[in-house]
Amino acid sequence: IENIQITGHNYVGGLVGKNDAIIKGCYVTGSVNGTDSSIGGLVGLMSGRTITGCYVSGLVSGIDHVGGLVGYNSGGTISSSYTTASVSGTGNYVGGLVGLSIYGSLTACYATGPVIGGGYSVGGLVGENDYTVWITGCYATGSVSGKRTVGGLVGANLYAGYIVSCYASGSVSGTDVYVGGLVGGNAGYISTCYANGSASGEESVGGLVGYQYSGTIAGCFATGWGNGGAKVGGLMGWNNSGTINANFWDM
Repeated sequence: IENIQITGHNYVGGLVGKNDAIIKGCYVTGSVNGTDSSIGGLVGLMSGRTITGCYVSGLVSGIDHVGGLVGYNSGGTISSSYTTASVSGTGNYVGGLVGLSIYGSLTACYATGPVIGGGYSVGGLVGENDYTVWITGCYATGSVSGKRTVGGLVGANLYAGYIVSCYASGSVSGTDVYVGGLVGGNAGYISTCYANGSASGEESVGGLVGYQYSGTIAGCFATGWGNGGAKVGGLMGWNNSGTINANFWDM
């Protein structure tokens, strides 16, 4: 579908508003705008099933749960898909590919457009990753800005969220706390990932992760830098709890 102009309230998508089926090899170009939540360039709300080999370009905007491809992913599998869209949300859970993802998986996906969020959980690829979601072999290259818990790849990686072999290269900025080049706030597992963009915020700012309050980070590195008022580090701003193993920072 090309040059669309879609406007709705919630569960708004360029292709499908609410999806419970399989989508393969589809694309959308144009603009998608929602005045509430679950707004996606391809699908607004995804409940299980799969999306494979799809892409979106253009503009996607809403309030909460806003994503370049999918606004809200609940238990779905997304693979070999990408977006170059500019994504903005005035609220929370805003991501270049997916706004909020619970359960399910993302594999071999990427996002390259800028992401702007007005609240918390804002990420270049995924705004928030919860409850055993695997993100594997993915990347984001666009700039990311939000208020708190802002990351170049994922804003918040929580509750058994797994991020493996991924990277982020865009600049990241937050007007409050928990800002990281890769992940803003981590309570999950991050392995063999890296970030090379700068990160700036008020407090708990890191080149890789802004704030870790549990979980594990292993075999990762950052080559960017953190800039903030307090709890600022090349790799991590604040390690409150959890494990850091075989990681490094290098300018």
